[in-house]
Formats: sequence, C-alpha cells, structure tokens
Amino acid sequence: MYRAVHFICWYCVSLGFLFVTSYENIALNKAAHYVLYGEMGERKDADVVVDGRKLYTDGKCLSTKNDGELLIDFGDIISIHHITTYIKVPSGFAYLGIRGSNRSDSWGYICGRTRIHSGRTVYNISCKFDARYVSLSLLNWFGYTDTSADLCEVETYGCHTQGRYGENCSIPCPQNCQEGRCDIVEGTCLGCINGYHGPRCCRECGSGTFGRECREICGKCMGNNTCHHINGTCMEGCIPGLSGILCDQDDEQVMMSDILTRKDANKSVAVGAPAEANKPADTIPVENDAQCPQPTHSLGQECGNNTFGQDCTSVCGHCSENEHCHHINGSCLNGCDPGFNRLMCDQGCMNGSFGKNCIERCGSNCISCNAVTGVCEIGCSPGYEGTFCEQKCPHGRYGINCGQTCPSNCKGCNRFSGVCEFGCQSGWKGTLCEYIGRYNNLN
Repeated sequence: MYRAVHFICWYCVSLGFLFVTSYENIALNKAAHYVLYGEMGERKDADVVVDGRKLYTDGKCLSTKNDGELLIDFGDIISIHHITTYIKVPSGFAYLGIRGSNRSDSWGYICGRTRIHSGRTVYNISCKFDARYVSLSLLNWFGYTDTSADLCEVETYGCHTQGRYGENCSIPCPQNCQEGRCDIVEGTCLGCINGYHGPRCCRECGSGTFGRECREICGKCMGNNTCHHINGTCMEGCIPGLSGILCDQDDEQVMMSDILTRKDANKSVAVGAPAEANKPADTIPVENDAQCPQPTHSLGQECGNNTFGQDCTSVCGHCSENEHCHHINGSCLNGCDPGFNRLMCDQGCMNGSFGKNCIERCGSNCISCNAVTGVCEIGCSPGYEGTFCEQKCPHGRYGINCGQTCPSNCKGCNRFSGVCEFGCQSGWKGTLCEYIGRYNNLN
C-alpha cells in the first residue's frame, strides 16, 4: 500500500509560490541501485535513498560522484508528475540529470537537468512522463571531473499505474488516448488511437479522412460517402471502375488477383479491414471536447452480451470473429463476418459481392454467388462452368453450366449458343447440322 504524501516546497514558498501535491511517493521502498559506469556495470545497493529518511544528520545518505548513476525500479510502468530530491553538495555547484526508461539497460529519454549548489538541499523537478525506471546522475561541468554529492532521498510523485490523472489519480484517461496515456494533470491525450482527434480524442475523423491523426485520405467511396474513420473502408462500396478495401485500385489491377485467390477451395479469401483500433471509441460530439461521454448502461458499465446503445437494448450485428461491437454506436471496428457489410455489419451482401465486408466481387460469369464463400451456387452464365464460373466450356459442350452437348454432327459448336460455327460432319448441314446434306461440310 502506497503512502499518500502532502508536502510544501519551502523553497517555492520563499519565492512567493506555494507548491502543494497529493500524488503518491511511488519510489518509497522500491528497489534502488547505484550502477557504476564501465563495461562491468557494477551495482551497489542504494536503498537508503528510498527509505523515507530525509535528514542529513543520520548518516543515511548515498555518496555519489560522476562515475555512475542511481537507478530506481518501480516494478511496473508508472505515470510520473515530478521528482523531489534531497541532495547536498560539499561546495560550489553541480548538475543533476534525470532520465526515464522502460528497460534497465536502455538510455531512455531525458526528463531534464537541474543545477544543484551548496546553499540548497531540496529540489522539485517537473518530469511528466511514463516509465518503469528512473535514473539520476551527476553531470560534468566545464571540465570538472571530481563532482560529488550526498543523495539522501529521492521521492517520485505520480500515479502508480499509467492511464490515470487528476487529484489522487482518480480519473481514468479518455478511452481513445493512444496506449491509454494522457497528461497526468489535465487529462489531455498524449496521442490518439486511429480514427480520432482532439485534445481528448473524442472526435471522429471527418471530411474524407481516417487513420492516425486523421492524416489518411479516403478513397473514392460510392455516392461520395466518407470512409470508415478508423480503417478507411468504404462501407457502401466503391464508385464504378475502382476496387479494393479502400477503393483505391483500378478494376483491371485486381481482376487477375481475384481469379487466382478464388481458387482457394470453397472459402472466402477476402482480406478484412485493418484491425488497428484496439479500444472502443466514442463517436458522440462533445462540446469543447471536455470529456468523452460515458457508456450508456444505467449502472455506468459498458454494454455486454453482444448489445449496445441506450440501456443496452440494441443487438450487435455480425462483427468479425464474434468481436463485440462498440458499446455506444454499435459499429464493428474490425470489420464484418463474411457475408455482411456496413458500419454495424447488419446488412447482407447484395448481388454481385461476397466475403468479409462484402468487398469481394462475384465471378463475372456467376448468376449469383454465395455471400460468404463466393461459390456460384445457382449456376453459371452460358459458356462457363466451375466453382466460381471461371472456366470456359470444354470442347463439345455449351450453355448454362456447360450442361448441353453439342449436336453430334458438329465439328465443334459455339459454347454459348450451341451453333455449329466450325462446320458439320460430312453429309450434314444446317445451323445445328441437323439436315442431311448433299455435299460434305455444308452448313
């Protein structure tokens, strides 16, 4: 259990400012080591700097030089607001550098540096970042190589888990923040998941854009409709002449690929919409983007059991792989099961399309294909046969599904109509070689 600490920075008071915080000192009694520079990287126990003792008179300080760094391990990634150090230099001044990292062997990123001098012992350093490890080290200054200091206590204030902010870390970050991270004070997101923007990432991409920071441009969607704000899918299909999940490919470019992939036995081979969003995302407009709306369930919980909307009374559509739809608007963020499309995956594929999100086209010679697999179950147009009606009738056959046999007196008939266009056997004539002829090879 962490100990909540309220303290006043007396140095700030002396300057006319009052600095008060209610964040927890997360560093208290955590693992701390002093790591010497060099190939060996020798470690020395440094628990004295996180034991809660701040006095300089009890001998519980760590003597440091610029030959190593203090490394504190919090055991997990935390959100840091500021760091308070109790440090004393014998004379003159030095510089204290602070870094954060999620790995003990990584240089990480620099939070900042602070000038320390003999006339002051307590330093509050603003460092708002997320990290598992924090390191402090003395920096050389203009050629001085014997910089030293006594470090008595290091207090790290913040939230003991990332993804929270505010007084006592009591407020979760907005749900559309990238990696669930937000400013520990204001709650503004440090980046948004795909499809959203704004200080708290409550606003969907608009005006024909989608994706990360709404920087991607939608393709040519049918009826000038905007694409899905997260993955760019044109939910109503593409304008004539274009294909692909983003409606950014010419029909001719994908025709051969369609034929080859459909030969995969009796299953949909459509590639689904990119699953780039791993969190539910709110879509209701928010005035001044102050706070994303909360779930609509009467108990304040997100809808479950494949439901969404007001009081969770609406049923989700056919979301991909039984994924739950968005608890507020019912959208399927990772696309639809094969055979369904639209934002909520509540409409079956129309004639001429099949597969995941209905983005695959039935074979051009197919009378009507299965909405899930693309198999031409009803049959093929005259002159074609096969699972996807991609094969021409073999010699000697014609008609729907190549189900008719050419007249026996034909040398070869038209695969569509059965007309003996290659002539008749000797002694026969006529369009279908059905009449006895006086001369050979008469039509």
